[in-house]
Amino acid sequence: MSDIPNASNLGVIVKNARARAIIYGTYVVAIIVAGAAQVWFASLELGQPDILVGIVAVLAYLGVPVGTLAVANTNSSAG
Repeated sequence: MSDIPNASNLGVIVKNARARAIIYGTYVVAIIVAGAAQVWFASLELGQPDILVGIVAVLAYLGVPVGTLAVANTNSSAG
């Protein structure tokens, strides 16, 4: 039962720093690409394709767990 995340051990979700960096980096690149695609369609005054609407919705949904993972692995004693 010690592997159940709580306020004091939330960092056990993804222990490997490199894996977390890959998760964060992939998420940021995906958001940039999806956002750029939205701007491109908007600038041409075109409707957004359904797939893009779905991708943006999924990325917004994933913001909570990715952000929580980042917060859980941030040194709160700094500063």
